Amino acid sequence: QILQRLRWFPPISIAKCIRYYAKKPKTSSMSNNRRMVQQEFLHYVNPYARINIKSDIYVNVEPVDVHVHTSGDVFIAQLVAEATQNCNAQLDVNVSEDDKVVNVLVKQLTAQANRSKCYVKIPVWAEAHIETAAKVFVQGIQSEELQVMAADGITTKNVRATNISLFSENGNIVCQGFLLGKHTEIETHNGNITLDKLQGDSLKCSTKTGSINTDCCYVENSKFETTTGSMELKNVHKISEVNVHEAGDLKMIGVHGNLNVNSNGGNMSLQLSELIGNSQIVAQNLENEAVINISESIESKINIEVNAVEVNLDNNMEHVAHALSDDKSTFQLISDNEDHLIVSSTGLNGVRLGKQSWSDLM
Repeated sequence: QILQRLRWFPPISIAKCIRYYAKKPKTSSMSNNRRMVQQEFLHYVNPYARINIKSDIYVNVEPVDVHVHTSGDVFIAQLVAEATQNCNAQLDVNVSEDDKVVNVLVKQLTAQANRSKCYVKIPVWAEAHIETAAKVFVQGIQSEELQVMAADGITTKNVRATNISLFSENGNIVCQGFLLGKHTEIETHNGNITLDKLQGDSLKCSTKTGSINTDCCYVENSKFETTTGSMELKNVHKISEVNVHEAGDLKMIGVHGNLNVNSNGGNMSLQLSELIGNSQIVAQNLENEAVINISESIESKINIEVNAVEVNLDNNMEHVAHALSDDKSTFQLISDNEDHLIVSSTGLNGVRLGKQSWSDLM
């Protein structure tokens, strides 16, 4: 479990600040999809307040609009539901006496399917700690801490925090735009993880059966792991560790930096653009031969050693066939530099070594 338990502080009730909105009469011209605010809460808080949200329904969290509230230290919570039916949820908000802690509790009142949603606007620098039995959407915050645990999935957009922790056991986790965290942990067991632009000092991203897809990763130290899921990692920079614990397909495109890969089954296809230091790739019992394409820079500057039951060279690598042993079990290309790439493959399928092309990066 990567999330801490939410810390609930002794609150003081200020329910008198909550506005209740009566349901409008139904008219023939009213759309069946029209929604309205059922409850609303507004309170001025510390700009760096800790916001604790526990909800049975969908939650949307974003910064308060500073063009409307210029001080930026306003907290707003709204419970929105269908205008044509009674709201099936209840919003309760408590604020500590020093305005540094806000506790939000959203309860589903009956077992009936709930289409109500909770919209929360917080100071842009406020911490957010969210736990929900539904989905969560978070965008635009820049805080010290963001912790989210959601049963049905998490979506973030352009989020920045010192510590970021996202967990959903069975839901998908989607990070749109940039996700910038000094320390970031993202985990789902059976859902999928989709990441656009990652930055920061450290990242741990893991699934059990779900897939992991990245578009761009500039994290100093990143770790991606799955048990039986697939991974497609694009434009991974800096220091990266990738683990397939049992069997899953691994595809990496545009690797720059230091790389350590360990796969225990499935398929492997790696497009390596630039390597620094000592990189290692271990493939065990793959379903097919591991495909590793290297750039011109890696071929000329890196010491390359490949050991497998059989090492095959693509036509574009025939000019270095002298580095291949007579029984084709070892390929060893020596360079004057100290950087190394060591590839080891066990099982009945070997390794195919080729040259990276521009089409491979598309």
